[in-house]
Amino acid sequence: MLRLPYRSTARLWTSLCLPCTVRQYVSRAEELKAIVSSSNQALLRQGASAQDLLREMARDKPRLLAALEVASAAVAKEEEAGGEQDALDLYQHSLGELLLLLAGEPPGRRRELLHTEVQNLMARAEYLKEQVKMRESHWEAETLDKEGLSESVRSSCTLQ
Repeated sequence: MLRLPYRSTARLWTSLCLPCTVRQYVSRAEELKAIVSSSNQALLRQGASAQDLLREMARDKPRLLAALEVASAAVAKEEEAGGEQDALDLYQHSLGELLLLLAGEPPGRRRELLHTEVQNLMARAEYLKEQVKMRESHWEAETLDKEGLSESVRSSCTLQ
């Protein structure tokens, strides 16, 4: 039977298990800090959504908070009639900023929430972009049909 010396076992545990455990503790501490420091008691009673929790965690990061506000504006523009192109521009701006911030974010709960928010915003932006493309292609097809019809009417009508 092979026995590892005490020092080898301790070193192995320190190198393999300890970093994972520390990351879990840091992630949970960030989440608890945001919940406890929250001045909005409604968030505590409702079991804050991921987006609200991310906003609370971003209070000390003005750049992140600003990018999240731009993303909210994009969602609002998307819901307005005729604001699709403006919404796409806002999505592009906010996602560009959020991706830069995500790259520099240390591991933890805030990074996980930010990653989820970026994925959600990308999915919304891609869906909206497809809708705009479909609407434009439909409009172009209608325009061509109308132009073709008017051209055929012109060619068959003559002055007498």
